[in-house]
Amino acid sequence: MNRIAITTAAFFAVSGSAWAACTTTNALSDAQIFAALNANSLGSPQTCTNTAGGGCPNSGTMAWVHSPSTNDNDSIVGTLASGGNFYDYKGGPSNSADPPKQLGTWTITAGNPGVLNYTYTGGTTYSYYVYGNFAASNITNVAWDSSFNYVEVQFSPALATGSTVTSVVVAGVPSSPTNAFNGTHTALSNSLTYVRYTAATNPGTVTTQGVGTITFTGASLATPSSVTSFCNTSTSATFSVTVDNSP
Repeated sequence: MNRIAITTAAFFAVSGSAWAACTTTNALSDAQIFAALNANSLGSPQTCTNTAGGGCPNSGTMAWVHSPSTNDNDSIVGTLASGGNFYDYKGGPSNSADPPKQLGTWTITAGNPGVLNYTYTGGTTYSYYVYGNFAASNITNVAWDSSFNYVEVQFSPALATGSTVTSVVVAGVPSSPTNAFNGTHTALSNSLTYVRYTAATNPGTVTTQGVGTITFTGASLATPSSVTSFCNTSTSATFSVTVDNSP
């Protein structure tokens, strides 16, 4: 599972009147929410090894939900096909003196968009749309083709079927000379997993493959490359999030 860093405090305990309904643009389906929480496409699972005091869900893996401004508000979410448990993070899963404490259960309501529901022990349920980035993908390989004078940028996740890319922004690719491949480029052609742009001469050497991101104009991904935010379906309060693989 992945850790999800919430950039706004009081993630669960949101109340008040909604100013506007949550948007459904870039909201994930039930299947996409579950895939994201299980790190099928977003990173390596985190494993909970401490069982003292009920510190691990039965599955042994979890998503991490963290509010940086209120560390005692951290929670972890167990992964079961039909849902799981969520916990107060406390000292973390490896801390036998102060292990995570279960606060309730979670489920995902089927649909497109789907809804992620947290139900506290005692009855209160908070429900959220989960949003992802469908515009930027992770670069897996970059190379210049000397026979046809183009650069091919390969990426994952793939584009949605039928996507035609007009331009791209390549960022974060280490190279010599520096930034030889980074920047905005007009697309020459594309498949669902690569984009080509014209380069009459060799731009340089990619020093580390599998690094960087590519953002598309005129196309979108079939699945999100990252989780970006949650929106409370009752209050419309929106919380920016980031996902990483550290506990």
